[in-house]
Amino acid sequence: MIRHLILIEPPTEWLRFLNGNMLRCHSLTIFRPVPPRAGLARDILDLSELPCLERVQLIKCSLPFSIPETVTTLHLRKLAF
Repeated sequence: MIRHLILIEPPTEWLRFLNGNMLRCHSLTIFRPVPPRAGLARDILDLSELPCLERVQLIKCSLPFSIPETVTTLHLRKLAF
């Protein structure tokens, strides 16, 4: 069971699999996700279905995102929308 997850330069296509697969994750850090190749739909970072998530840190992330109400700490660094 994963409680703390750090993803460094993950393909944005991977991010859609976080919901439902990381139900016990308490802390999530994502550093500079790699954007999709030209022609692919833009991904969205949807964390709303992670019921235990309390801490989120996004660094150099340009994706729109949603978080659950359980998040008590949110760190945003060098975001570009």
